[in-house]
Amino acid sequence: MAELSVYAHLSHSVGTRVATRSRAQGVSTTDPVLFVIATCRGPHALAEALAAWGERPLATGKNGQFVTIVDLYSEHLANFARQFPEQLIATNATGRAAPVGENGVRETIWAYLGDPEADESSAHLSTA
Repeated sequence: MAELSVYAHLSHSVGTRVATRSRAQGVSTTDPVLFVIATCRGPHALAEALAAWGERPLATGKNGQFVTIVDLYSEHLANFARQFPEQLIATNATGRAAPVGENGVRETIWAYLGDPEADESSAHLSTA
């Protein structure tokens, strides 16, 4: 099996469907949202996943490459994403250490955006 690459897109505004699912899972949509996917299919897999959610098409440059999709090099975030291959997930994390929560643990909250048609509004992912 080919190695998974992790791609990310930072969005300062999200559509209604993504906002509803993300908020239900504890990810704020008033802050920028980092969309992440671990895939063998290249950066277009992230663009396709966002399009399935009704998000605006991502811009491409003169050479046809997506200008707002980047390789995710934050080891903490990328390793978490690799646990959910080919699944769109979202967070407010930036790759820096998460703040310490009320329970004394640094926790990154993730929204699982797998299937836009499924009712998964109550499930959320988190890392400690």
